[in-house]
Amino acid sequence: MGKKTLIFLGIVGFIIIFLLCTWLHVRSIEQDIATCSQDILNKAGLPQLTAQTQNTGRDVIIIGTLESKQLKEKALKSLQNQCHMTGLGNQIQIVKAKPTKVAHVRILFNENNELVKFVGTTAKETIETNFGFLLDKFKRAQNFNLSINSNKDIIPADYHRYLSELLPHLHKINAADISFEGQIITLKGKVASELVKNQISHELQNTLGNDAKIVYSLIVEDNSTQQSNNIVNQQPLNANQCQQDLSNLLKQSKVQFNSGSAEILAGSFDLLNHLAQTTKACQGVAIEIIGHTDKSGNEINNIKLSKARALAVANYLFKQGVKADKLTGIGVGSSQPIATNETKQGRMQNRRIEFKVHSLNGVKK
Repeated sequence: MGKKTLIFLGIVGFIIIFLLCTWLHVRSIEQDIATCSQDILNKAGLPQLTAQTQNTGRDVIIIGTLESKQLKEKALKSLQNQCHMTGLGNQIQIVKAKPTKVAHVRILFNENNELVKFVGTTAKETIETNFGFLLDKFKRAQNFNLSINSNKDIIPADYHRYLSELLPHLHKINAADISFEGQIITLKGKVASELVKNQISHELQNTLGNDAKIVYSLIVEDNSTQQSNNIVNQQPLNANQCQQDLSNLLKQSKVQFNSGSAEILAGSFDLLNHLAQTTKACQGVAIEIIGHTDKSGNEINNIKLSKARALAVANYLFKQGVKADKLTGIGVGSSQPIATNETKQGRMQNRRIEFKVHSLNGVKK
């Protein structure tokens, strides 16, 4: 090997060793800067962020996710002019943390349907939008207790809708007590009869479905067995008395049908049995059973459906021993609404069965 070759190889080796030492020195500086930056982030309460200097010289890049712009600004500010860095970049993404807790709210009424207690903790955005209208809608008792707080970690829920479906039933419940635990609703209070209890359950199931789970703790104030015996053994009723008793029963509960059909739901059999016993006690009368629908769909079909439902009720009463010549079933479709058809609650009210009692001399009662 010639002298020139040895000299050349020596120079190349020197250059390689120099470059390697330089690279190692730079990497050491980068690691020191990264370690220093990471320590600052940890002390600032931001260990979820990572400070990197890989192949960036004295420039530092911050990588990670934070819940807000404020935390991002805090991270960048804490590293400014620190650790002998020459530049500061970031790849921080803002990702809001998902709430994990459920609301706990209790709404208590007294026997006069006045608000007694409205307490609990819920998501901030739900206080005004979901619960605020309660304070305007109901009178407050003298000892009213208001203590409702917000928490950003609570999962929002559509409590406004839940309450909108519950509130129409409050007049049927004595001293109503409503508790929300997330999407679990506990409904307590006293009701006049099993009919009312069943009706509340059926209607809320129809309106809320599987959107919320309702736990019922409703207590029947009257003895239903004694009440049934009173109906069986009641004295004959004239037209006015008959109309009043039938109307009272239908105020407590409604005849329920399968959607779009004239098939009576089993939950309405108890109501229909009471209607049958009362009807049998009515003397010197003709009873018109009227079916009503909401305004959804074709009106010709609505009239057919309403009549089919009225006849289904008449047929049930006939099977319970009511004389056929005492009953007439007609359908009027959506022509006689008692509420708006623009809301789900209103449409539910319009879908109904009514009894009209006429004395045999033709005078409507």
